[in-house]
Amino acid sequence: MKKAIKFIIVILSLLILFILVLKQIELRDYKGKGDVMLEKISNYKKLNGELPNNSTDFFYSNEMGEGPYYEKINDSCFVVFFNIGFDKFNSISEKWYYEWL
Repeated sequence: MKKAIKFIIVILSLLILFILVLKQIELRDYKGKGDVMLEKISNYKKLNGELPNNSTDFFYSNEMGEGPYYEKINDSCFVVFFNIGFDKFNSISEKWYYEWL
């Protein structure tokens, strides 16, 4: 009986570890997509001297769904975010931060 309980605990631990690894891979993929958008925003600003008004200004093809999405706050501040609610890029601090809702 004790061997069966230990076996179940080991299997559940491995399953949880596997799920956490998959989640980290997914988060890294989202960050990569966001970084591509940030690079396009930066290039647009260098060429035009101002932030784009929306994502079509810098020719970012955005599929409907998770994102990333671009929102211009004012002439010097913008936000890049994902619709799944975990990730935003703050243009003032120039860092990604996570929102676990």
